[in-house]
Amino acid sequence: VFGSGIGIPNISPTAFLVNGCGIIYMSGWGGEVNSGYWSSDTAGMPVTSEAIQKTTSGSDFYFCAFSDDASKLLYATFLGGTESRTHLDGGTCRFDKAGIVYHAVCSGCNFRNPANRATSDFPTTANAYSNRNGSQNCNNLAFKLDLSLLKAVIRTNTPDGLNPGKNSFCLGAPVAFENLSFGGIEYRWVVDGVPITKLTKDSVTYKFKKEGTYLITLKAIDKGSCLGESNASTTVRINAPMGRAGGDKTICLGTSATLDASNGVTYRWTSEDGKEKYEGGNSAFPVSPQKTTAYFVNITDVNRCSAEGQVKVKVLPPINLKWNIEYSGGCLGIPHIHIQNLSDSLAGTYIELGDGNTRKEADFWHDYSQDGTYLAKLKGERPPCRNELSRTIPIFELNIPNVFTPGTQDGLNDTFKIMARNQPAHELLKIKLVVVNRQGKPVYKSDDYKNDWSGNGLTGVYYYTLTASGSLSEKFECKSWVMINP
Repeated sequence: VFGSGIGIPNISPTAFLVNGCGIIYMSGWGGEVNSGYWSSDTAGMPVTSEAIQKTTSGSDFYFCAFSDDASKLLYATFLGGTESRTHLDGGTCRFDKAGIVYHAVCSGCNFRNPANRATSDFPTTANAYSNRNGSQNCNNLAFKLDLSLLKAVIRTNTPDGLNPGKNSFCLGAPVAFENLSFGGIEYRWVVDGVPITKLTKDSVTYKFKKEGTYLITLKAIDKGSCLGESNASTTVRINAPMGRAGGDKTICLGTSATLDASNGVTYRWTSEDGKEKYEGGNSAFPVSPQKTTAYFVNITDVNRCSAEGQVKVKVLPPINLKWNIEYSGGCLGIPHIHIQNLSDSLAGTYIELGDGNTRKEADFWHDYSQDGTYLAKLKGERPPCRNELSRTIPIFELNIPNVFTPGTQDGLNDTFKIMARNQPAHELLKIKLVVVNRQGKPVYKSDDYKNDWSGNGLTGVYYYTLTASGSLSEKFECKSWVMINP
């Protein structure tokens, strides 16, 4: 006798088997549909710890297995929905010799259904042909249920138990192999070629040391059972992180660099001081550090494996460029140019003079071959830094007469005319003129001479000092004599 102990049958049997080892299997159903025969249901019937469904609505199927003398309940479970009154009208169920039952039931009926309609509440598996009752009343539901009492079952998971069935892991992450076997008193695992024997159904947690695909086997053993042992196996894929950080960078102060990484789906960059951050799917990260800085990147790939990397950006200061340019020479001919390279480093610096000549000396003189305005450049190269200073150098050859004839009838050459580039020099330069006699006494002075000195009634030889300066700081001085011949 088995059941809830109410003194009348709980279920109507649908299938029965005694296998070759003497184990007794039975299935049946009970509940409100049987109310015309006796007032009972499936409530209170015992189930075992491995039951597929441990609770009942009162109108469910019941599957059980007993020892060969029916003195011990080896396995029991409910199976049915939460609303419809599941039942069976005909003999459409059988056990095979292994303890697997093949069953058909009337499911989803609207008879005494709390929903007052047909429902689709009978549990189905993920790969079921259909999980919906398309009828307005009952519909046939067929299933296969394995009640064999020794069966090795492995399920992969994460150690926290939150990812059942997960079979792809990152290298270094622990993998949990859950023992969901039915029956067995000894369990022999082989994980990564390592045999592990346990006397309980504890899970095995393992860390793989290399990338690859691994076969894990489990043997459930009970020598006193009909089968004696049952084997199961599964595979897991261990993935090495694919993410890679790019190489270090060297930049010049004031410029930028683009950091790069590869083989990722998402990238998380952080500077060593934590002030610069980026997270997203773009592998490139532009930065402009003011000093040498390390950047750290976490790369998550398509397998959700993370790799860490570091890129250092070395910041170099450019050469501190500095120079000095001076004019020298007399009033006759083109002036000499004195150039000094005063930069903090002569290595990597040179001067382009604008006339096709280039010089690398720290201190030198240069003579331009003709009048003109020349763009000179002081350049510095400290790879990857390149910078320059530029300066315009005007070159004027002054045409200064050594005699002028004020008061003549032709009106020509009446003043002391200083010319440059075929035009009055004062239109290009600021001219300062001081004239003295033989005794050194000044006879004329102008800080802004404009070719207007006529000699003031003087005659003979006089001596002058002429200073010419331009808008670009060019300046030169010359001394000579001039004769006044009225």
